[in-house]
Amino acid sequence: MALSIVHATQEAIDENSTKPLTAWKNKWCEKNANGEFVLKDFTAAEKLFAAIDVYEKIRKYFVRALVI
Repeated sequence: MALSIVHATQEAIDENSTKPLTAWKNKWCEKNANGEFVLKDFTAAEKLFAAIDVYEKIRKYFVRALVI
């Protein structure tokens, strides 16, 4: 990803256009609930952490249920 922004920046400079940067943003970013652009990977990570939290709560519930 880091290299792709470097290439997009160089392309924007070479072409004197922001289109390569817009294309990069569209590929790697999305708007969050507040309308701010964030990396898509960040949003995916947040969802994964939420799923892990749910899984951990379910696991603890069943561990307690087995002990009782």
